[in-house]
Amino acid sequence: MNKMHVFLSWFKDGVNPNADAYVVVDVLRFSTTVITALGIGFKRVYATPSLDKALALSRARDIPLAAEVEGIKPPMANLDNSPFEILSIGGTYVGSGRKELVIRSTAGALLTITLAKINVNTYIGSTINASALARKLMEKGYGTINIACAGYKAKEFAIEDLIGAGAIIHEIMKLCNDITLNEEGLAAYYLYKSVSNSLKEVFSQSKSGKIVLSTGHDHDIEIASDVNSSITVPKVTGISEDEIAIIERI
Repeated sequence: MNKMHVFLSWFKDGVNPNADAYVVVDVLRFSTTVITALGIGFKRVYATPSLDKALALSRARDIPLAAEVEGIKPPMANLDNSPFEILSIGGTYVGSGRKELVIRSTAGALLTITLAKINVNTYIGSTINASALARKLMEKGYGTINIACAGYKAKEFAIEDLIGAGAIIHEIMKLCNDITLNEEGLAAYYLYKSVSNSLKEVFSQSKSGKIVLSTGHDHDIEIASDVNSSITVPKVTGISEDEIAIIERI
């Protein structure tokens, strides 16, 4: 089995520019929302940190907009950036043939666009698809993988992202006997191992988790805590001219 190097980084400025593949981790809630949306039947997700761009694309293509600004769904959005709302309401759009979705999110979307510009082998990962993602990464035979945590507002540490990265690393290590981790990756692995049975409690105590709970989205915490509940692996398939990431299930 080929040797694998896994490098964990934070925010858009900390990435390894020479990685063979990237994984964006924004557990609460961008990554989990994207995975959920593609899992219920949306064929394509467009992601951008710009609300104006997201709204314009939604109107131009007549597709739903999932958005949050400072944790709150703006009035022009059809859905919150919420995996639970996607599960509850998204199927109505899919059933009517509107199988594309625009997501406006600050940290996760920004990081996704940044990484995809470096290498189109950019995936979306979370606690809920850790096992499926690990299998896909192994199948592709990447030698160096950069797991990039989006963090809180793209600039502060987020414990749920470190745990999400740890879950992915844990699943990779089940499949690869020859893996090297940087210090951050090692910390993520051991943190996940120590709290894997209490994720809901830990996520609820994080900064992002408290905002999610304060807006009545308790179910989003429950969904994000359900490790390996999804077999969906999202990958960036392109970047539009106005820098919107195009994400599809592979």
